[in-house]
Amino acid sequence: MRPDSSRWLAIALALPLVALPATRAGATDAALVDQPARPPSLGLEAAFAVRGNRVPSAGFDAFSTNDGLTQTTLAVSYRLRRSQMSGLAFGFEWRYGSASSHARGTESSLAVQGLAFTVQGRRTLGKRWLAYGRIAPGAVRAAARLYEPSGLPSSARAFDTPALTQTKWLPTVDGAAGVAFRMGELSGERTPAFGIWLTGEGGYGYTPSYALALAARAAPAAGRTAQPLSLGQLSLSGAFLRFGVALTF
Repeated sequence: MRPDSSRWLAIALALPLVALPATRAGATDAALVDQPARPPSLGLEAAFAVRGNRVPSAGFDAFSTNDGLTQTTLAVSYRLRRSQMSGLAFGFEWRYGSASSHARGTESSLAVQGLAFTVQGRRTLGKRWLAYGRIAPGAVRAAARLYEPSGLPSSARAFDTPALTQTKWLPTVDGAAGVAFRMGELSGERTPAFGIWLTGEGGYGYTPSYALALAARAAPAAGRTAQPLSLGQLSLSGAFLRFGVALTF
């Protein structure tokens, strides 16, 4: 065989080997282009939780026999780092709860609701666990009521109107730490992934104390004078535990 013929034969045999990797790479690139991209996370979270507060204040004894106040909490937040759960999150939360008992031989009740701005730092612990710390400054509204029919005119007693009330707005701040467990995830090809989490935390809430002085809204009965009823000092400060469920998307 002539030398030129051998050289051209070797080149012909090598061409398929050179083209094969290029063909495979091109096919892989085409497959990646054809596959739809997953939408990015929106960085939002919505949560529902039940919070149990311990209120050891002596003034709270007029509304509870066990120093316990249960509240329902709704919260929304936004994660600054949307690609991961770690980082900072900012949001708002609203909570409401009530307690009732008997004071001075009649029915008494206290309704407490608050709105707070939340700042939360998070750190992932593996694929399913998340640890976080949270601080939440805000305001709380405490509405106390005591029914005392002896100080009301007959028309007011007919409608069972609470005789003595007090509403107070106070500053408050919470500090808490907890963990979250990811139960699962709901996702589609063209929709963001929804993560389902169980959360649990413990902390302490501070609210300054104030004087309980309940006064009558209705005009007093004839021959009577309306004097505020003092029930001592009330502080809603105390430790709490909170458990809930959260959705991230």
